[in-house]
Amino acid sequence: MTLDLSPTCRLADAAVHFLDRRLAEIGKARPARILEFGSGGSTLWIAERGALVSVESDPEWFTIVQSALRAHCLTADLRLHPIPLHPVCSAFQADAFDVVLVDQEDFAGGRHRVACVEAARNLVAPGGVLMLDNSDRPKFAAAFEIMKDWPCETATQPVAKPGYNEGSATSWWRRQP
Repeated sequence: MTLDLSPTCRLADAAVHFLDRRLAEIGKARPARILEFGSGGSTLWIAERGALVSVESDPEWFTIVQSALRAHCLTADLRLHPIPLHPVCSAFQADAFDVVLVDQEDFAGGRHRVACVEAARNLVAPGGVLMLDNSDRPKFAAAFEIMKDWPCETATQPVAKPGYNEGSATSWWRRQP
């Protein structure tokens, strides 16, 4: 499979704007540290803005993203890991990331994304953010219970855009400093 992958963040528009501002703010002092579950156009977009670790489960997609990073002269720590992805969290210290983005494919009724939210929660540094894309889907509802003690914001996409459906939502939780 070949694909022309471009640096595009396919989250709800308001979430993209929030993330862009947050990464720029952190970037004034040092490179932002980001952990991403599920790679794609957002991997390239985020790699332009900080130090990224991206975890992908699909070997073919991993190769496509790896090639796209090279083609765009971007660097990221791209890791191939079998499903489920959440065990990769044990490789990192607590408070290691400014942003964690959970957006991988989930064919297990939501269990994999929710497990990533739960496992990555302690990896978010004080003042950092954990984001869950497609958070409007009922199969990801358990994530809200896991994160209930962190302030939450949700952005709903008002109109369809390439790669993102109208009405889809991205939620993010902020860890208190």
